[in-house]
Amino acid sequence: MKTIETLRTYLLFTVIFCFAANAGQAQAGHLTRYFDSLWNPVSKDSSFFFTTMDKTDGGYMCKSFWTRSGKINCKSFCSDTNFTQSKGILLRYYQNGQTEDSTQYNSEGKVQQTFHFYQGGRLHVHYSYNSKTRKEVTEAFDPKGSPIPDFVFMANSKFGSGAEDWQAYLNNSLKTRLVLKQGPPVGRYEVRVRFMVSKAGKPSNIEIMSGPGYGMEEEARRVISKSPRWQPAIYLNKPVDTWLIQPVVFVIREQDVKDFKAGKLTS
Repeated sequence: MKTIETLRTYLLFTVIFCFAANAGQAQAGHLTRYFDSLWNPVSKDSSFFFTTMDKTDGGYMCKSFWTRSGKINCKSFCSDTNFTQSKGILLRYYQNGQTEDSTQYNSEGKVQQTFHFYQGGRLHVHYSYNSKTRKEVTEAFDPKGSPIPDFVFMANSKFGSGAEDWQAYLNNSLKTRLVLKQGPPVGRYEVRVRFMVSKAGKPSNIEIMSGPGYGMEEEARRVISKSPRWQPAIYLNKPVDTWLIQPVVFVIREQDVKDFKAGKLTS
């Protein structure tokens, strides 16, 4: 009997709207955080971006900047310091100060519509989503203003045909006996793993966010590192890197412990 369950994959499309959270410096409702070029938390001295958050009624006013130039990269209003939910308008800028994206969120924190512009100001993409009809509409134009057919504005990375295939891969690949060798008590345990699916479709930058020990973190890391290729995320009709968080649940049962001690458990 399998001793491992998996929860569904949670996708973090950090390329567009989300930032990773880390420890910062807070004073009287003001917080500053530092990130590398992929929005991984780093120290101030090695940062590529930095973000400031100021407490206001109902949330935080967030602004991010290129560290080297000090020019603004993005500004938005978020519900908390972990960027759990954006509200209202989010604006991103090119380094010359021109608007790159203008995105409007509805009251549930979901994208209602967004505009993406070429440098110079010409419209590149207009995307809208109707939460009542669940209809998405994407209009895209080349630099001369001609329509681009079959344009994909945004799509998350995907393993096989979807989440069920990913769950099946994890269930078939995780080695229960490797964990039982460490003697974990009977119970339910969760390992949370954060990793990147590159624009080439390969998992990389695997990080253990939390885990109970007993070799479970190492086993989760091993299986994800050996994953077959994914379909990469798409943004503006091109493959991009994206971050995922995968909770992996280990369930240790009395019968499995007995089978392992008796040499009956081989997987």
